[in-house]
Amino acid sequence: MIAPPSDRRKHQRFSVNQPCRVTVGRSMFGGRGDVKALITDISMGGAAIRFGLAIEQPPPIGTPVNLYIAGIGDFPSKVLRCYEGGFAVAFRPRKTWDQQLVKKIEALLPDESEEE
Repeated sequence: MIAPPSDRRKHQRFSVNQPCRVTVGRSMFGGRGDVKALITDISMGGAAIRFGLAIEQPPPIGTPVNLYIAGIGDFPSKVLRCYEGGFAVAFRPRKTWDQQLVKKIEALLPDESEEE
């Protein structure tokens, strides 16, 4: 039996409204290659991103993208799924990610003890 999607997640997800910038190849986003967006939920494994302006076509599933979160840094990612107005990404951590970067993203997340 397959567990419901919520039971298969490795990391707890949190609702946020965090501005970000998504960068893909120049063929995306009307030739600009990057666009401002809003992270609507996030976990240590990935994020859901919503765009304020209509994007012609989201990047195909599996497309590498870079997610830049102001004050935190760059998160190499890949597109996991697309939905109207945005898409979800999985972070692709580099071996060079250090504990400071992990602590900065943890600062965006509410304290798990407050969720109970």
